[in-house]
Amino acid sequence: MNSTRQKGMLIIALSFIILWPSMGLASLLPDTGQTKCYDDGGNEITPCPQPGEPFYGQDAQHICNPHSYTKLDASSNDLSCTATEWVMVRDNVTGLIWEVKTDDGSIHDKDNTYTWYDGSSGRPGDGTDTLDFMAALNSAHFGGFSDWRLPTVKELSFLVDRGRYNPLINTTYFPHTVSSYYWSSTTCAGYPYSAWYVNFYSGSVDHYGESSSYGSGYVRAVRSGQSGSVDNFVDNGDGTVTDTDTGLMWQQGTVSGIYTWEEALSYCENLSLGGHNDWRLPNINELQSLVHYTRYNPSIDTVHFSNTVSSYYWSSTTNAYYPDDALIVCFSGGRLDYYSKSLHYPYYLRAVRGGQCGSLDPSTTTTTSTIGPNCLNFNLLKGRHQQPSNIYLFFSVETCGGEPKTGLQEDDFEVYQDGEEETDLISTYESKQTILPSPILYKSANVLLLDMSGSILESETLNPLKSSAKAFVSEIAGENGQEVAIYYFDGRKDIIELSSFTNSVSTLQNAIDSLTKEGIVNNPAYDISTNLNGAVIQGLSKLDEKESSIEEDQLFVGSLVSFTDGTDRAHRYTDAEAVNAVNSSDHYSFVIGLGGELDETHLENLAGRKGLFFTAETADELEAAFIKIERK
Repeated sequence: MNSTRQKGMLIIALSFIILWPSMGLASLLPDTGQTKCYDDGGNEITPCPQPGEPFYGQDAQHICNPHSYTKLDASSNDLSCTATEWVMVRDNVTGLIWEVKTDDGSIHDKDNTYTWYDGSSGRPGDGTDTLDFMAALNSAHFGGFSDWRLPTVKELSFLVDRGRYNPLINTTYFPHTVSSYYWSSTTCAGYPYSAWYVNFYSGSVDHYGESSSYGSGYVRAVRSGQSGSVDNFVDNGDGTVTDTDTGLMWQQGTVSGIYTWEEALSYCENLSLGGHNDWRLPNINELQSLVHYTRYNPSIDTVHFSNTVSSYYWSSTTNAYYPDDALIVCFSGGRLDYYSKSLHYPYYLRAVRGGQCGSLDPSTTTTTSTIGPNCLNFNLLKGRHQQPSNIYLFFSVETCGGEPKTGLQEDDFEVYQDGEEETDLISTYESKQTILPSPILYKSANVLLLDMSGSILESETLNPLKSSAKAFVSEIAGENGQEVAIYYFDGRKDIIELSSFTNSVSTLQNAIDSLTKEGIVNNPAYDISTNLNGAVIQGLSKLDEKESSIEEDQLFVGSLVSFTDGTDRAHRYTDAEAVNAVNSSDHYSFVIGLGGELDETHLENLAGRKGLFFTAETADELEAAFIKIERK
């Protein structure tokens, strides 16, 4: 919804893949980082095998959601990819914010190690356990936030770059990473006095006793992020199961037998199941995504994968340090290890297909990218397919430093069908691409929700809030002509309209100016409480109504911007109902929280998988928070 970034509409035909540098998409399954192909002796295969050739179908031949990072300063502002000083890194694929280690003897020093302790189990220390470390970061409001935590084992494992070693991480963004093990917050279901760690030397995932004398490990703090759904699997009734979180479709049954790695690749490539013949051996991240770390023996959802064996399963990923080995997952507890590709051993198989590579629809269209020398971000906002064979993409392109990339032409894009190989490239004789830099085929609309509960009106917040909101609508409506509707909420059941959808800046600013303490509290219906959850649900509904009114051939992009200084006190709707409304909506949700009485976890959840949550410590910082949303 940024009015200063160049936006455009790309229209092409057929299902496709756009290759463009450094695209960041949140809440997707990150790629492993592996880009080379190997045989079972550890020899690199150049070029990678073709269909029907030995070792075809390995990890490097299916790149989806490649690693993409942004450097952040101490105030969480985006920096150029060439910046030489930064303190945090945002993972543009998962949306997680990671601590950057230093070599200066500070609390962030790379050599600091900690025992695992969560307040009730583990081995406590005097400032030397993991709980102490997180408490110190949060009390210092590192990066302006107080919700730093230990990463889960999957979050930490997905940070590993399987195309590197010693350490297995992108050191351009994560310098001073020690090639050793880092603690996760996840305990071992089979051994409740053990916690999982990730080894950044070998890439293995295992567990140590929390109170063991050997239990000192390294720690990298993380914040933000979105947990996956609890009921994320759908039984398709044809021997396949779909993971709605990742978009992956899985072979439901386990393939038993004795297979070498090459044979495992070949089996999956030749599998025909559920009306599909594009099955493959999963990479290590995809395979680990199936692990249910709260279960043991087997560590998987046994309702949907009932015949899973508590043993090792092959992945398509090679061990970069020992390329004659492939990575495997043990479904007794979730351990990641590696084993020789060439030896026959009773390792099991489960094929996979599909996946959300920044997709408009996981079954038809994907967009991927790689980090190029110009360090650009391709931001896919929304897309639509229209018969007979038209694809509409609404997107923006900017540098990693946040500057707009102008002058784009149709021939700056390559269009692929059904894959990423050279043979999948669609000729310009077979498709027509058109970029429309003005909103001819799309409609943008925004709903602004303002908290007018008692804590706002009894403080000095109202005037700074009105000033910040007026500046915000001036940019959104005035600069780019987007329509904005404004509502306020208190504890009442329904939100109160200040302005219907319009791009008239004066109308919007006059509506904001109409907000006065006397005018609000003197209304007999005024409720001093806060119906935040209900306001979010109704705000999304207003965007749905707006979308239903646009022309059939237009693409709609809706954004909800919510301001609050607290939590939901009215309890008309549960937190879960509001979060589900956000996650099931196609609209973007942005949240600004003011002050120290925030339930930051819930507000982050209200930002959903595509939006962002910002905090302002004081009313004077509100305008900066609104500007950050305008820029995003």
